[in-house]
Amino acid sequence: PAEVAGRAADALLELGGLAAVFTRAELAECRPGPELAGKVCLAYHPERGGDLYLVFKPFWMYELKDNPKGTTHGSPYTYDTHVPLVFVGAPFRAGTYYTAASPADLAVTLAAALGINAPALASGRVLAEALLPGEKANSALRTPRSALP
Repeated sequence: PAEVAGRAADALLELGGLAAVFTRAELAECRPGPELAGKVCLAYHPERGGDLYLVFKPFWMYELKDNPKGTTHGSPYTYDTHVPLVFVGAPFRAGTYYTAASPADLAVTLAAALGINAPALASGRVLAEALLPGEKANSALRTPRSALP
């Protein structure tokens, strides 16, 4: 099966429109990171994924005969992966922040704002730059909504 998947990946690349094709075996060995393979690692689930993972060239997508207006989800390119996070409320500092952030940072940041433990399997970082400093944030959380400006 691994040899067949490798040959199929090579044949698909020859068709054009693809930036890369990864086999299940290749994805089993990769590590998350900023390069294309590392980004694909974050999107691939070994129990739910197929034998091949196709990555189209930037701004390319496939077209189905029955649905020529389709869309894709989860390309590794910035135009698909940029997700703005907006925090509103008492524990958050007003502003715009340009530091790197990930959707994985949402759960741990909300947990920090609430003063509770982050989910056990959370892998993000607390976006401390968006939180009010320590006690100020905690006291704002205890302030009744009617007393807030």
